[in-house]
Amino acid sequence: MSIPRKHHFVSECQIKNFYNDDLNRIFLYDKECDNHFSRMAPKSIFREKDCNSKIENGVIDHGTLEKELNLNFENDFLKHFNIIKSIINSNHANLEEIEDSVVYIAKYGIAGYLRHPIDKKNTDNTIFKPFFEELMPIAAPDLKCELKLLKEELGKVNYSNLTSYKDFVESVFDKMGDIRFDILQITSDDYFLIGDKSSFVQRRKINEYFNPNIEEIAIIDIPLSSKVLLKIESKKLSNKPSRFIQLNNNDSKFIFDVNYAILKLSFKQVGCENEEYLNDFIEKLRKDELL
Repeated sequence: MSIPRKHHFVSECQIKNFYNDDLNRIFLYDKECDNHFSRMAPKSIFREKDCNSKIENGVIDHGTLEKELNLNFENDFLKHFNIIKSIINSNHANLEEIEDSVVYIAKYGIAGYLRHPIDKKNTDNTIFKPFFEELMPIAAPDLKCELKLLKEELGKVNYSNLTSYKDFVESVFDKMGDIRFDILQITSDDYFLIGDKSSFVQRRKINEYFNPNIEEIAIIDIPLSSKVLLKIESKKLSNKPSRFIQLNNNDSKFIFDVNYAILKLSFKQVGCENEEYLNDFIEKLRKDELL
């Protein structure tokens, strides 16, 4: 059986929560091209061929990172999202009951920090550019030969993908320590957008190091569906209790600002369940000269 090579950098399990089931479409806006369009299949967006492929013992490995994502962050995404929804839809909001589900989705969000092709390219440039462009021209013959071989090997894949998603996530989550969260639910005719990044993180100084300027991932914002957004932060920043917050017609400006942030932080595209809302949102940005 062939190994799938079209790798998502935003998982289908998340994209599907922004899909319009009645119209069988998700509506998208490309900010680079200033273009509106739609797609019928969630699997056809936010993906790139061989995005998670890497070199393993001299051989191109298309499957290991995909399996790692699937096993640790995707297989149970819908189950945990539904647990969160069940609390939202119930008459009581005992948020302690959903802490395990929030942790699962928080880890999915942390993994998203590594997944976009542009982030992968930037990481590779940071690691390898000094070796190939600065060191290799002046290196001794033996070292120069090794660097050339490394460059040739890395040239067989789009990105080095040296980091295990699971290892990275566990390291980040451990440094965050205990977490608190807010669940934001829209009860009006507004909608959350989904960006071409599965989550949006903020760094803060949450641990003490010899270097006082080190900042680490401390806040994770994850649009879970057209109507639900999860905000997670380290308790090292705030020890406020976790909250369930309903957003109504009076909160349209706040929702607009959240979506504007999602658009700005996305590299290229955003998606929405509702075509009219997305069109009106972009038109308002043009009118306010924010595009």
